[in-house]
Amino acid sequence: MKSIVDEPWKYLIVLDTCRYDYFKDNYSDFLEGDLSCIRSNGTCTTQWRDNSFPDKYDDIVYISANPNFSANQSVYGYNAGEHFHKVYELWNTEWDIYRGTVLPESMTRKALEISRQHPDKRFVLHFQQPHEPYLMPGILSYGYDQANINSDRKLITAKRYRFLKHKTKLLRFLLKYFKDRKFFISPSEWALRQLLFMPPRCAMDAVRRKYGKKVLRKAYEENLRYALAQVKILSQQLEGEIIVTSDHGEFLGEDGMYGHPKSSENPILRNVPWLVVSKSSGVDTNRDNDDNVKSKLRALGYFDE
Repeated sequence: MKSIVDEPWKYLIVLDTCRYDYFKDNYSDFLEGDLSCIRSNGTCTTQWRDNSFPDKYDDIVYISANPNFSANQSVYGYNAGEHFHKVYELWNTEWDIYRGTVLPESMTRKALEISRQHPDKRFVLHFQQPHEPYLMPGILSYGYDQANINSDRKLITAKRYRFLKHKTKLLRFLLKYFKDRKFFISPSEWALRQLLFMPPRCAMDAVRRKYGKKVLRKAYEENLRYALAQVKILSQQLEGEIIVTSDHGEFLGEDGMYGHPKSSENPILRNVPWLVVSKSSGVDTNRDNDDNVKSKLRALGYFDE
């Protein structure tokens, strides 16, 4: 496993749940650079977080759209405020109450603003995408009503369902029933929730129910491209070495599996991108200006190639 903090980067851009195969197929439309496949330090954000940043890093500012990084409270046993020079909780300040996530453009805007305040530090920019909810036009996909993991969260669309308290008790009973009896094939929580007319467990489950696996995969890919478009903007304005990577991958229906369970050894979850962004992907402003000047000089007869 790669020691992330020991690598020579000024900006580490983390795309949450980004699979290597999807990244490989899409990144070149937005960025140039040296791409390799690395083994992730975990298969869920908390495991990756704990293994990647176990110590105190006073040279790193963490800017996070993911609520697993909190400045002032412990989230699953980890208080990010004790591990980094400073933590900016964009999941708390930039949460879009209509989509239930932090939009990629919000991350870009705040990252540019915050990076100017700490010129001598390194930065981790943790995008929530391509993680659900999906922002693809033409489908309805909503995230959680609020981001604080330490409080009760529910999908924005969950209010339409009735008798949830009683159904939740029944769901817990059924899950325990099947687990205790160790059936060879047991229904998943998602299947039981759908059978009981309960709200989807998450935005991924909602899209799977309504649109099917094919559209789910397309929505995931569009989320990735949405984020990459913002990474391109960042690369054009940030100075210094930029690495684009991910905390882990995502099951999208392979062998009936979805999401990203902890401690899996499946390469779909373990294989993540490591892109050393080329400067040609970044600040093109000077080159564009030079070309523009040369074009005008040629028109005036002053420049001869």
